[in-house]
Amino acid sequence: MTPPDGGWGWVVVAASLIASAIADGVSLSFGLLFPYLSDYFSASKSATAWIGSLFMSVPLLAGPICSALVDRFGCRWMTIIGGLMGGLGFAISAFLESLPLIYITFGLISGLGLGLIYVTAVVSIAYWFDKKRTLATSLGAAGTGIGTFIYAPLTDYLLSEYGWRGTILILAGNLLNMCVCGALMREPDGWGDSTCGNSEVDLNVDLSAVMDEVDSPLCHSLMSLPSYIKAKEKLPAEVVEGLISNETLYKAVLEKYPNILREATSTSIHDLREKSPSRREGHHLRHVRVHRNSVMYRGALLNMGKYRLRVSSCPNIYRNSMTTIAKEEPEGWREELAELFATMMDFSLFCELHFLLNSISTILLFTWFIIPYFYLAPLMSAHGYTETQASSVLSVIGVANTFGMIAMGWFGDRPWMNVTKTYCGCLLGTGLATLLMPAAVPYPIALVAAASFFGLFVSSNFSFTPTILVEMVPLDRFTTAYGLTLLCQGVGTLIGAPLAALIFDIFGSWELSFYLAGAWIIIAGILMFPVPMTRNKKLIGKGEPMGGHVVSA
Repeated sequence: MTPPDGGWGWVVVAASLIASAIADGVSLSFGLLFPYLSDYFSASKSATAWIGSLFMSVPLLAGPICSALVDRFGCRWMTIIGGLMGGLGFAISAFLESLPLIYITFGLISGLGLGLIYVTAVVSIAYWFDKKRTLATSLGAAGTGIGTFIYAPLTDYLLSEYGWRGTILILAGNLLNMCVCGALMREPDGWGDSTCGNSEVDLNVDLSAVMDEVDSPLCHSLMSLPSYIKAKEKLPAEVVEGLISNETLYKAVLEKYPNILREATSTSIHDLREKSPSRREGHHLRHVRVHRNSVMYRGALLNMGKYRLRVSSCPNIYRNSMTTIAKEEPEGWREELAELFATMMDFSLFCELHFLLNSISTILLFTWFIIPYFYLAPLMSAHGYTETQASSVLSVIGVANTFGMIAMGWFGDRPWMNVTKTYCGCLLGTGLATLLMPAAVPYPIALVAAASFFGLFVSSNFSFTPTILVEMVPLDRFTTAYGLTLLCQGVGTLIGAPLAALIFDIFGSWELSFYLAGAWIIIAGILMFPVPMTRNKKLIGKGEPMGGHVVSA
């Protein structure tokens, strides 16, 4: 079934935005809670920082598990359970007297709950949108900035009125509101059906039937190529000719199965062009370009178990990099989880130059970009600012981040933009803004400007990362690449906040942490510069790299 691109989908976008706003707003306002927890437990800055570090990193590290659960049980129930876990972890933390126990309740339990939310907030939108997916997912992702804008001053007010325990308890109630968002996340009617109401696929489908199917508003099958094509066969000449001569069919296949066009360009179509001089100039497939979305790719979505075609009567039906046929018998959840982990933990991509550079850059970025969110408030307090003023500057970061996500999500789909080069420049801007924050602290206007640029530039990571990955690796490796990238993000987030706090414990100043953060983020940007300007290559092993060459836009 083709996503409806609207209708109830906009309600799902609103639910996703609110859920993201609550989850990210609470997470990124931890810097305001930080001094209260440190003072109450008489703990070092580094020991206290592990609370927020776990809370931020566990959702990323648990990404493969959360994805498997969402795949199996759907967005609605997983969002509800995520909200319950987040609220429960916070509520228990409000009554504890042990910092290690808070690591478990605040960091692990609530962190796992938010991990489910982060997955469902994106996937639920992808179910409903296709052509408008970039706009819809950008609006949903804007919840991160909106949440920071709202929860920074809200947390400051709650701390002044109710103390840290009362604040955490009230925030627990806020997290429970994500259950309401989950109740709104239903899927489109009939989504996932592999045929138009039939339990079997007709083995005698021919090209004309496929063309009829494309033009028919009554039937939208996920598999719209002749079922007699075997897995390792080239596209037959008549199929290739149909693709070239029928623009409607071409667009439909380009949307659903871009990898077929890549194979056809290098094999059958080449032969056909040699035989047909009249088509040597200007045919539809000469410059094949796969449309890219800013947040969720159809290929990754269709590789999820929920969308594997349940067809047992056609064991040799055509397969491509984006769609797979389920096994004869449905797998149990243990087998599915094992298969998912085997896919996600395929570390062979680290042997390729471009993916390795991107992974190192990601670890450095996520180690250090969290510093302004966590420690800008303590830095400002050390220079005589009030907590209200500190929360206002964090809100400025949130506003700039919201604008940046929407703007970069739109610009990222423009054919004239090279996303990877733009991302490199944004990382340099993020690092520079972080470097300037300590120097700008004595000057409120300059500090607001630095915070604004930081929020604007750092949003590029959330908008551009999937786009860069889909250009860096084949679509059939996108799920693996994205899982490994989430792992790198989680590792960086886990060590960043405690490391910066340890630097404070040793030197007694937050400025050095900001200077180091800015410098390392700039290095992260420099590491990415060779990616759009060089050919990829394998660092270990022989043969061509799977990622090939990054497409210059």
